[in-house]
Amino acid sequence: MDLTLLSSFLLLAVALSVANSILVVKFILETRRANSTSQEAQKLKSQNKVLQLVQAENQKIIESANEKYAKYLSDLEKEIDKKVEKLIEETSKELKSSLAKSQKDSFQIKQEAMQSINQELAQYKKEKIEMIDENIVGIMEKTLSLVLTRRLTLKDHEDLVRDALAQARAEKFLP
Repeated sequence: MDLTLLSSFLLLAVALSVANSILVVKFILETRRANSTSQEAQKLKSQNKVLQLVQAENQKIIESANEKYAKYLSDLEKEIDKKVEKLIEETSKELKSSLAKSQKDSFQIKQEAMQSINQELAQYKKEKIEMIDENIVGIMEKTLSLVLTRRLTLKDHEDLVRDALAQARAEKFLP
């Protein structure tokens, strides 16, 4: 039911109630003026019956308007509850979706960072091993010259180093 129509209905009920009250006052005043004249008394009794009928009809209209207003408020409350519930569900879905997207993005960023770090570590390790491989003969030659009193030839040193490296790799000491 439209709120304007309902307001009009309530205004009509109030106006009827006021009109009814005016008729009652008028009836009381006329009754006092009548001084118990038979014809006027009969007329007043007739008017009283009409007045009572009007009052009863007005009361029915007021009760009907009150019932319709109460039903309208109840329906409006139910409609508001449904809209609020729907809004809460939609907001919850959006929040869950945003959270899932954020988690997915965060996981992807972490994966990319780990991949980059692993690549950098592998490259660093490779460069260091190459540097050791390139300089191992010179390092070993200098170390052995300090440690050993007798000098080995470069070929002997190279053979010893290669054998040591092969053994270290076989034992998984070096990659």
